[in-house]
Amino acid sequence: MNKIIIGVLPQILLKTDDNPYNDKYEFLDLYCKKIFSCDGIPIGICLNNGKLDKDVLDLCDAFLLPGGNKIWDCYYEVIDYAIRNNKPLLGICLGFQAISIYSMILDMGMSNFTIDNFIKSYEKLKEENGGIVLKQIENNNHRKLKVNYDNVDLARHKVNIIDKSSYLYETIKKAEINPVSLHSFTPIGVGSNFKITAIADDGVIEGIEYNNKDYFILGVCFHPEWDDDNKIFKRLVMEAKKRNGK
Repeated sequence: MNKIIIGVLPQILLKTDDNPYNDKYEFLDLYCKKIFSCDGIPIGICLNNGKLDKDVLDLCDAFLLPGGNKIWDCYYEVIDYAIRNNKPLLGICLGFQAISIYSMILDMGMSNFTIDNFIKSYEKLKEENGGIVLKQIENNNHRKLKVNYDNVDLARHKVNIIDKSSYLYETIKKAEINPVSLHSFTPIGVGSNFKITAIADDGVIEGIEYNNKDYFILGVCFHPEWDDDNKIFKRLVMEAKKRNGK
């Protein structure tokens, strides 16, 4: 197969720890639609009774971490795998927040990634920051609670791409965009191996990426899947093609 395979993490509800048939996985069709339209093939990354299988990740050329309501441990496993294996990764909203948390934990000197080690560092980071790893946005104009799928334009706001050397600027080719924004939380910081590439008018971080151009690890807090153009998704597919010769 010559097409790029992009692994998409679902939002997961594990109803019980001992009954995999009770697991619930939710995928937003818009992500898959965008990937298909860019000549990629989306596949769902499902867990084996709550555990992520590395063999599933080996099947993928790139990854997408979607928005949602809870960051599961497997988000961090996929981020670490993508960096260690130089496979492109795009995080959107909640996926972006997971990348920001991972970036701060990298600065804590975690050389041997295991979920147990990560959780210990996560708890330490939380303790050092008053019990939080994400902060709620005050006077939040980033999430319009009355927005529905018939009128997402209510949730658009201005985002400034501040780093013209970034993948984000190279891809969109604009310093100012007006994307759909549906988040209520923002990172408390970004690790030294990552850089901030976009911010909103009120200073809320909207884009980060790995600070090494040999890698494509990009996080955006806005929702490019609601835009007509497919630039960010096309770039994800293109970066995967560059790395595996497809």
